Amino acid sequence: MTGINNRFEKSSKGFKIFLSSPKTVPCFDRDFIEWHNGISHYGFWAVVIDDPNWIELWKAARIHIKRFVHPDYQRAPHITISACGLIDQNHFSKEQLKQQQRVLREMMIPPFYLKVSSLNSFTTAPCLMIEDSTGTLKKIRDCLTVISEEDMPVQYQPHVTLGLYRDAFNTVEVSSYLAKFKYTSIKPMLVTDLAFCIYETKEIQGQFRIIKRVRLNVEQKLRSRNEKKEISLQGMRPGGE
Repeated sequence: MTGINNRFEKSSKGFKIFLSSPKTVPCFDRDFIEWHNGISHYGFWAVVIDDPNWIELWKAARIHIKRFVHPDYQRAPHITISACGLIDQNHFSKEQLKQQQRVLREMMIPPFYLKVSSLNSFTTAPCLMIEDSTGTLKKIRDCLTVISEEDMPVQYQPHVTLGLYRDAFNTVEVSSYLAKFKYTSIKPMLVTDLAFCIYETKEIQGQFRIIKRVRLNVEQKLRSRNEKKEISLQGMRPGGE
């Protein structure tokens, strides 16, 4: 770990999109029967965060923003890659899930790193923004959505949700408060697998369960690393150019 990170100092620049709306959009903590129509579960692909330092940062950020969000948010920290939808034959089927698993394995994705960018917010939820320098998350998402279009298509921005707004707060007030958050810098997280998760539709803030995991291609990562070493050694040979 390094010293205190100053990127979260009070500044309106990082909240430009958030501030384009005058108020946050509250989420009502109830069973949205008119949405799920009795379908019991919703599925999504994600990177589930298990790095202890990332989890500690997530907890600290949640404490900082607790005045604005509903209590009892039970979702474990995760980065959604693709929101597949309600799980049944007419929305997102078992067959589509199998196809997506097969495609992910065929992609031969090597492990990759993700980095925490900043504490920021959407109109519905404050979050930790994630930096994906290799663009791997988008590549994965694009392949998944060929098989099944995203349930609610939006411009993709990797993030870790911290909770859901409980009221229509002034966004200037919220952004000013979020900007006061300071944290100790943490190392990038190495992603070694992807998870397909489900949660009960009657619990909008409820826990999710991991149903399937797809391990990333560690051999591909090692092969790439060895090839780079080989190139480097070739350049060091006497008489080499």
